Amino acid sequence: MHPETQDLISRFRNYTENRQPFVWNTENRGGLNCWNLLLSEGFVQTTDFDQAIATWKGIARRGMPTDPKEYPGYKYASSRRERKDDSWSPYLQSQQNQYYNALAYFLKSSLQNLRAYSLRSINRSLNVSWAQEFKIFIIVGQTSDLEWICLAPTVPDQVWNRYTNSFHPELASLTACQSTKPVARDIHEKISKVLIKLKPIECYGYYDYVIYNHQIFCTISSDEAIAIELALKAGKMFDDDPYYFKVKYDGDSSEKPVTQFMRNNFQQIQRYMFCFWDVGYGYKFGLTQHGDWVGLKYLSYMDYNP
Repeated sequence: MHPETQDLISRFRNYTENRQPFVWNTENRGGLNCWNLLLSEGFVQTTDFDQAIATWKGIARRGMPTDPKEYPGYKYASSRRERKDDSWSPYLQSQQNQYYNALAYFLKSSLQNLRAYSLRSINRSLNVSWAQEFKIFIIVGQTSDLEWICLAPTVPDQVWNRYTNSFHPELASLTACQSTKPVARDIHEKISKVLIKLKPIECYGYYDYVIYNHQIFCTISSDEAIAIELALKAGKMFDDDPYYFKVKYDGDSSEKPVTQFMRNNFQQIQRYMFCFWDVGYGYKFGLTQHGDWVGLKYLSYMDYNP
């Protein structure tokens, strides 16, 4: 590690109250992006493709983002029947199952290097032991003409409430197919047609009975990491818009010395926000002259108290 990077790390220790230092050694870790950071910080696990599909189905069926069987003693919402939720029916469930099964079959038969991942809200790097582990399942695969496709669900934002239950403001551009390759364009179009039939399903995902729309989004790129980043943005799990970071963190008076320090020492400052329903992680880092990233990471959570 370059001496300049080490010096900045030691100076950042003056600002670590309620925060943790963050360093990205580019020589060892490669370029910093959303996906590489998630992998490096321990958020990502490989999982079974069919489990990812089943989890997406289960969210729609239950009408909430968590499975009570996986969270014994942590029931924040009653079932659809108990809530007298008439937005769901056996007919709609049958339709949803058919479309999800068709989607799974098409992905398996059309994509190579097909993988599924679970993104976990609790990881060792932040030393969190008190919270439940919330998982997000995504699917990634490659077309025969070497474009990457990613599918990811909506993630309810109970921490920052950036868009409440609305769609991401740039949803159309995030999910648009920019590829000129014919096979990739055809596959993306066919997936999109199935997803249109899988209409957004209202789910109870927030405190005070506020709903969100459970939906699956499809993105495409020649770069796997970019395809994943676009899908996570579309689902509102990932954000690098400095506006929302400033609203949540930079506006606090205790943050002003940190902001000033970074302005004085870095020409480029980047901010990442990752939402796992009721737990959120923020990263603010600056680029050193030698290509490393140094900064701080933040933890936010919603303490549910019915």
